[in-house]
Amino acid sequence: MVPLPKRGILILSLCLLPLAPVVKAHTIKTDEEVGATFHLEPDHNPQAGEVALVWFALTRRGGAPIPLQDCECQLQIFQHPYTPDADPLLSPPLQPLSVESFADIPSAEIIFPNQDSMICIYPGEFLMIRTPTSFSLSTASR
Repeated sequence: MVPLPKRGILILSLCLLPLAPVVKAHTIKTDEEVGATFHLEPDHNPQAGEVALVWFALTRRGGAPIPLQDCECQLQIFQHPYTPDADPLLSPPLQPLSVESFADIPSAEIIFPNQDSMICIYPGEFLMIRTPTSFSLSTASR
């Protein structure tokens, strides 16, 4: 397990309630330097024990994409509520994915262990020509 950096944490909260209505296909969040379009298949409503695809389309301020090879990123899945000293339930490897209008973005296949609420923590740093830049994005669970 890679230790979490002090800065640069993207927290994505997922309510995995099978009867919850789907109200939007993507979650979009920004901070000062990075924006992320997040998607979880199928329809942000994964089922326990079945493969779910999660992907993150990252962009720099101004809209330039951040491909996986330019991001030192990881994905860790925790039981909700999250506590900083908790061990992740899952830490799937990230793979590049080209989907919709996005190319070579970070993605992972996940098999969620149960239907409880989970927290996805996505710490990262995107690498620029001069200095690495950390990012921190979050969205609340329903």
